[in-house]
Amino acid sequence: MRGSLRRVLGVAALSSKWILRQPTWMIQDVLIIASLFIILTAWGGREAAMNLVAAWIVVGAWGVGVNGVGQEVGWSRIARYYYMYVASPLKPLEYLAGIVLGNMPLVAVDASVLVAASTLLLGDPSIVLYGLAGGFMLLPVAVFTGLSIVLRLRRPTNISAVTNPVTFILTLLPPVFYPLSILPPVLRPAALLVPTVAAAELARSLAGLSVASYPPIVPFTVLAAWLVASGLAAGRVVRWGLE
Repeated sequence: MRGSLRRVLGVAALSSKWILRQPTWMIQDVLIIASLFIILTAWGGREAAMNLVAAWIVVGAWGVGVNGVGQEVGWSRIARYYYMYVASPLKPLEYLAGIVLGNMPLVAVDASVLVAASTLLLGDPSIVLYGLAGGFMLLPVAVFTGLSIVLRLRRPTNISAVTNPVTFILTLLPPVFYPLSILPPVLRPAALLVPTVAAAELARSLAGLSVASYPPIVPFTVLAAWLVASGLAAGRVVRWGLE
């Protein structure tokens, strides 16, 4: 157990080096969140700001899985670190856990800012907890998606050209930052099948926002199905050392 924990922490330390070397990324995140929070509160009121909180955490979780894990694996293959991991006693789940843990400082900073903003401007930081509930259910799906992409690319240098569009397409186009209720009723069930949408809708529904279209059990079931499906798919296509 101790050996496994040390291996996870070792990978996390290596994966988080870029954050420690470039802390301005976290400052940028803080400024963006604060700016959007003020803008949406001014134009859309309390519920618009709460929707932003839930969506931001969901998008962050998706980014950690697809961009964080996908790009970390891709660039480690380019630098040949990946093959060192494969040849070591490190297990695949330890490797993944280490990468996810190494990206957590960004999530922690975002969550802290959102808690502070929710408390000061809304008087209720509980929406952050609901966003985390949706985000953590989404995270394994995002990790499996990132792995499935990067381990199938013949040229790992192309990883950003694939993961970035996948992230934007699944977070900006579907109803993540905007409520599912805006869509015509006939389109809502199809949109809810998108994992990022289900995670955001779960957070909105748990928070009791009036823009939520479904009770919590519906998006929860969709996310649970994605967890099972992505886990089974990853077990077939992802292999330790697969080229």
